[in-house]
Amino acid sequence: MIILTTLSTLLAIIIYILQPYISYLRNEDVKYNLNHLLTRRKTRAKAKQRKDLREDLREDLRKDLRKDLRKDLRKDLRKDLCIVIPAYNEEERLPSTLKETSEYLDASKELEGVDVGVIVVDDGSKDGTCEVVRSWAKELDGGSKISSVGLCSHVENAGKGAAIKSGCMCSGEGSYMLMLDADGATEVQEIGRVWEVMMSMEGGGGGSGRVVVGSRAWMKEESRATRTLLRTVLMHAFHAFVSVLVSRRINDTQCGFKLFDDESKRGGVEGMHLKRWAFDVEVIVRCEILGYELKEVPVRWEEVEGSKLTEEGFAGLVKNGVGMLRDMICVRLCYLSGGWKVGERGKGD
Repeated sequence: MIILTTLSTLLAIIIYILQPYISYLRNEDVKYNLNHLLTRRKTRAKAKQRKDLREDLREDLRKDLRKDLRKDLRKDLRKDLCIVIPAYNEEERLPSTLKETSEYLDASKELEGVDVGVIVVDDGSKDGTCEVVRSWAKELDGGSKISSVGLCSHVENAGKGAAIKSGCMCSGEGSYMLMLDADGATEVQEIGRVWEVMMSMEGGGGGSGRVVVGSRAWMKEESRATRTLLRTVLMHAFHAFVSVLVSRRINDTQCGFKLFDDESKRGGVEGMHLKRWAFDVEVIVRCEILGYELKEVPVRWEEVEGSKLTEEGFAGLVKNGVGMLRDMICVRLCYLSGGWKVGERGKGD
């Protein structure tokens, strides 16, 4: 009886650890509400909603998104820099982030002459997140450096990783992609800083495939940003697991502020499998396997009230923490065993 119980427990643990891979095998794709993007192809979009994510977005969105978006929001998404903002029930925090971002970009000298587009991915919000984006897009004047705004909506909440992947697939060919959290926790002035770091990396020569990773690791010793004690403890624990299971080169994988060149966003982000909070871990693993150049840069960051990770209290934090650890183990096992492959440089799976 003891042996049977032990085996059952081990089997349950193994199944739990491999849950992300099982979901991948079951082809649990994200469902999209394309009506926000496609105005001239509503019938076709509705018929294709349940098809494969790669076919749906690559074959339908990427080819025609630039034309179809003009009737819904603004214009062409083929930009020098595309800022992707994942948002879930962010009608309260998103307006200030969008406003501060546009104001900074218009005044920025670091991004002088850079054509910028913004894509907000609504991850199945039940509030007025979409209306916030539409209203903000209408308020942008012709002189703004943000020359296009895109809105992609998930029918159901699929996770931050799924939202980032959707934004990546909607971004224009050849453009850089910046991940930016909807809560505005990272100061927008850091956009110019990571852009300059990326340009200096490219000036050093070598092949393409570069990532600038925003980092809060310096907060271990500095006090320029404030965090709750609980989040500080969880941060240290998570970093310890990351160094063992993921990467010794990157101290802070989870900061939602990363800049990718075109090759790294296709190879690192577009082909990822994880859909929720630990997706950053898989992105870093993929980039390291592909031999991309990664540079960690300290950024000014401040905890913003209303975090989705803390709204469920201590129990929610523990649950999410265990889930992230599970995902880290699964990612390492899947890539070591060959269950997941990175494919060619600059291409998704």
